[in-house]
Amino acid sequence: MQTLADFTLQQKLNPMVAQADKEPNGAG
Repeated sequence: MQTLADFTLQQKLNPMVAQADKEPNGAG
């Protein structure tokens, strides 16, 4: 499990992955 800082950093580096992670089907 990643920390909040890692998750925030991930969103900044790769917003597409961060957005896909919020999708119910994942990256699908």
